Amino acid sequence: MNPDKFTHKTNEALAGGHELASNAGHAQFTPLHIAVALISEPNGIFWQAISAAGGGDEAAKAVERVFNQALKKLPSQTPPPDDVYGARPIRRWLEKRVVTELSRMLIREEIDENTTVWIDAAPNSKELSYRVEKNGGLVNPTTGKRSDILIQVPNGPVTSDASQTVKKMKIEEILDDDDTMEEM
Repeated sequence: MNPDKFTHKTNEALAGGHELASNAGHAQFTPLHIAVALISEPNGIFWQAISAAGGGDEAAKAVERVFNQALKKLPSQTPPPDDVYGARPIRRWLEKRVVTELSRMLIREEIDENTTVWIDAAPNSKELSYRVEKNGGLVNPTTGKRSDILIQVPNGPVTSDASQTVKKMKIEEILDDDDTMEEM
């Protein structure tokens, strides 16, 4: 399975199903999660298929109820698992694309702690676009102090400017362990 070849709608369905699995505390990401994510959109492909088969809104709502009941029967855990099975390929893809590019930008000194990087995925493109803003860093409006957030991608409805998920990368001080090594 190659996520680079997925359509924008396919990626949305996968992300919606994955979020559903995570929120429900399910340890596995199944086709049922994707089906529930797809049928929850009244103008989506599932409703169109039911309508094309001669069913109406009531038939679509009945299918949605059946899917939701089946979803409730899946085993869940509290707190939810750290990583839903099936998310690893997505994580590897993100690490390969996003983390690698951000690392290159850091090495080339294009970004630092005073930079905001906006990452966007065009619907019919295989590549991500990166927009860099040198803005003095994020500032906490309450205290007026600079934030420890290095990179923030906005959350919100899918638009041409921001069709991505929220991720924040914090700056953490790494203590030099050379002194402790010499004492041993």
